[in-house]
Amino acid sequence: MDLSAERDADRSPTWATGRSSRLVCIPTSDAVFNRFAVETRAAFDLDSPRRLTLQLRGLFPLVDVRPSLLQGARVWYAFRDGRASGGRQAAWWGARDVARVVLGEDGSVRRADRRSLDLFGGDARIRGLARIGGLTVESFVEPALRRDLRRLLEIVRTLEAPVLSTIRVRALDGGPLTLEYRAERRAGGIRLAFRPLDPAPAAPSAVLPICLPAWDRLFLALVERRAALVAPGPLPQQAAHIERRVREFYPEAVVQPAPELGFGRAVLACRDRRHGPFAPEGEAWWRDPRLPSVVVDGRAGTCVAAGGRTESLFGAPPPRLIGRRLADFSPAEARPDAMWLLAILDRLGETHSVITLEGPDGQARPVEFHAVKDAAGPGLHRVVFRPPTEA
Repeated sequence: MDLSAERDADRSPTWATGRSSRLVCIPTSDAVFNRFAVETRAAFDLDSPRRLTLQLRGLFPLVDVRPSLLQGARVWYAFRDGRASGGRQAAWWGARDVARVVLGEDGSVRRADRRSLDLFGGDARIRGLARIGGLTVESFVEPALRRDLRRLLEIVRTLEAPVLSTIRVRALDGGPLTLEYRAERRAGGIRLAFRPLDPAPAAPSAVLPICLPAWDRLFLALVERRAALVAPGPLPQQAAHIERRVREFYPEAVVQPAPELGFGRAVLACRDRRHGPFAPEGEAWWRDPRLPSVVVDGRAGTCVAAGGRTESLFGAPPPRLIGRRLADFSPAEARPDAMWLLAILDRLGETHSVITLEGPDGQARPVEFHAVKDAAGPGLHRVVFRPPTEA
């Protein structure tokens, strides 16, 4: 897409231009959109939020990239749906009236149900499965977008967990379609479920959380979850409610209204006062073999191996931790969130965050940890802790 004509039209503040700005994608849970936006910015060497918005709108028609200053740092926020979105949603892809398609690894359409034929229309409605079987996903976008679609499909292929995202395509008769989809890799190809995307703006009560440190994806996920469930009301009241619930797991968290960020009903959620907004500080402390560490079964949440000085943190030597649930070492009110966040490790790969644990003296303390997915084998995640005395 040629954006040269748009350069003069970009009225973003001068500090918002340049490639030093951090790009934060909303919702953070959409791994496909996150990677596609970051790679697009790098591949096309885009130097302003306006130009990135126009480039992304080929496949994400509602996207809006906005600049902001966050604690003196330059940040671009890429809103996939042009509004706040995130948290949990109903499993709509399990309903009977959802359109379903199976793609081959090469992008060919191998199977399609009757609802997908009706959704995509044109010749598909007449010729049925035989006609659909002769098409590829590139048949459903404009020629200028086919390279972008190939990049998008490659991202989906590399992700092990199911993904939820949105896309703009066209029916076989040429009509535009904006869809939400769920993609899951299985033997024999990629299974897709589609539904038309409701482009209606968010309700006035929707809260947009801006989180610090921005690199802590577990903290982002929990705050988004709490914000999505908060009841309508004045923004200060909603921020106070989110803070109370987040503090069950992150006791030092602070959540405050932040309409000055320019995003409407925004709240600024700070995990603690020690970390900066972008990257973990200091050396790679998690490589110290003396630190307490466990290997956790990602599905059951139980410890299958342990090492290091675990007595100071858990009050038990490594052999006695085998078979214990890691969440059981958190305060009772934080255990549901602990189990939920541990399950998220299956999607994150390598992550760095804080977990609240009860020490041998019964006191609850925030403990920094570093986790690597599948470090000890498929589904077995290695977690290294840095007790407060080591920080």
